[in-house]
This record gives sequence, structure tokens and C-alpha cells, in this order.
Amino acid sequence: MLWKSIKNICNFKTKNNNATDLTTIHNDPVESLNITNRYFASVGQNLAREIIRKTNTTEDELATNMKGIFLSLLIFLSVAGNILVCVAIYTDRGLRRIGNLFLASLAIADMLVAAAVMTFAGVNDLLGYWVFGEQFCDTWVACDVMCSTASILNLCAISLDRYIHIKDPLRYGRWVTRKVAIVTIAMIWLLAALISFLPISLGLHRPLEEAETVTLQPPRYPTCALVLTPTYAVVSSCISFYLPCIVMISIYCR
Repeated sequence: MLWKSIKNICNFKTKNNNATDLTTIHNDPVESLNITNRYFASVGQNLAREIIRKTNTTEDELATNMKGIFLSLLIFLSVAGNILVCVAIYTDRGLRRIGNLFLASLAIADMLVAAAVMTFAGVNDLLGYWVFGEQFCDTWVACDVMCSTASILNLCAISLDRYIHIKDPLRYGRWVTRKVAIVTIAMIWLLAALISFLPISLGLHRPLEEAETVTLQPPRYPTCALVLTPTYAVVSSCISFYLPCIVMISIYCR
């Protein structure tokens, strides 16, 4: 590519030499030397600009490729690691305890974060714009909120299960049965879906001004950003983060 650019520059300069310059070169050696110096100086400047532009483009492409490789490796390790956790709990009899059901649910939530959220976020980050459509943007945002909420609620359930097991081990078998664990996990995922897919599918999470702006003035390159109303942001953050965080801190402090 660089050699072609040099040839184009030289061809362009050769074509723009007019008859006056040729006549001057034959009649005045000093002037011909000046014209030659100006010619090669111009060629050198254009060549330097072309080299700098090609170098910058190569560096940008290399940085993007390295970033894509790192994100792909991170996503692969996250998915593979959580799959191994689920397989270990399912295949090993010693790990088929009731408390590990919450751990398996946590692994599934984290696996979905890596596969269904981080994958599209990585593509969006590498390209610089959203290519999957406006409708799928809402689905992706809802999936992000649901999986993150389920992950945090599963952590809260794990801490509560360990607290009961340590505080009163004799009654643990009567209080925490397999049925209770399954119902608790189902309620965790149901609550995570209710605070994510329901309001987002109804458009309750997005401010009216933002919706009108997107509808009337669509951007040249579409974007997918999480813009929330204050009410939804407060309610969602309290259920998804603050309340579980307070419960976990209080349990581990005791």
C-alpha cells in the first residue's frame, strides 16, 4: 500500500509539470535546480504525510485487534468457568448439597452475563456504534439488568444459607429443604425479570424527552445506552444492589 502511494505521488507530480517548467530547465540551470529541489521537497512532504497516516491507521487497527482478542478471551473464560461449576455440581455427588443449588444459580446468572451481555457490549465497544437494531437494544438492556440483579440476589441467598447453616446446624435440614431452595431460586429469577423486562418492555425506564429525541432525530450511527428515569433508577438500584448489600453486610458482620 505504501509503495502504491509513492507511485501515485510521483505520477501526480510528473503530470503537473507544464511546458514552461521544461523550457526553463533547458534554458536556466539554476532555475532548473530550484524547480528540482521544490519538486523533491514536495514529494518528500507528501510521502511523510502518507507514512504518518498509514502508521496511525496501523496502530489503531492493532489496538482494536488486541482489544477484541482480550474481550473474546475474557468472555470465553467467564462462560467456560461457570459451565464447569454447573457440571461439577451436577456430576459430583459430594457437591449435590442443597446449599450448592444457590451456587449453581449464581453460575448460570454469571454465565448469561458473559454470553448474552458482554458479547454484544464488546461488539458495540469495538465498532463504536450499535448494529443490532433498536428493538434488540431494549432486550439487551433488560437482559443486562435481569442477570446482574439475579447474580446479586443469589449472592444474598448464599450468604443467608451459610448463616443459617452455621448459626443453627441442627435445624438447618428442616428449614432449608430442596423444595425451599428451588422456590427461593425461582423467586429470585422472577423478581429479577419483573424489575427488568416488564418496565423496559413497557418503556417505563426511559425519560420522555429522551424517547422524543431518539424518535425525531435519529443519530447517523445508532447507539444503545442505558438512560433511566430517576424513579426507575432508585427502585431498581435498591432492589438490585442496596438492599441485598445491606443484608449481606449485616449477616457477615454477625
